[in-house]
Amino acid sequence: MQDPNILLSVSGHTIKFCAGLRNADSWLDTYSIRLEALGLVAEAQVDNPPYGADPSEFFNDLADNWKGWRGEKRWESLEGEFSLIAATDLSGHVSLTATLNSLGAHESWRSTTTLGLEAGQLDRIHRQISAFFGRLD
Repeated sequence: MQDPNILLSVSGHTIKFCAGLRNADSWLDTYSIRLEALGLVAEAQVDNPPYGADPSEFFNDLADNWKGWRGEKRWESLEGEFSLIAATDLSGHVSLTATLNSLGAHESWRSTTTLGLEAGQLDRIHRQISAFFGRLD
């Protein structure tokens, strides 16, 4: 069986989707995001309610627009504990920034890492993320 975790890793910077918990209807209720970078490890659990947009839609948009776009594309979890920002350059490189925030009355920490991806990787990443969220047709 294939590892259900998704690992995006470039030059020691890693974004890992893992520990997905599904409900009785097979909906992915929660998952964990783990960020790793030189000297940094941060992890947070993310809620995935069925009325919100999960990251698979964000990665689908990136894959559909692999030739590039102007400005930044953004996605954020409903509670704000996890966010993604993608930007492209004219050479087909994608800068993907992931941020985790602790949740509580007052934000106590924030961790960010940025991966440099090639536009040609976006379709594969989209398929992996979609499979993790149960969104493959």
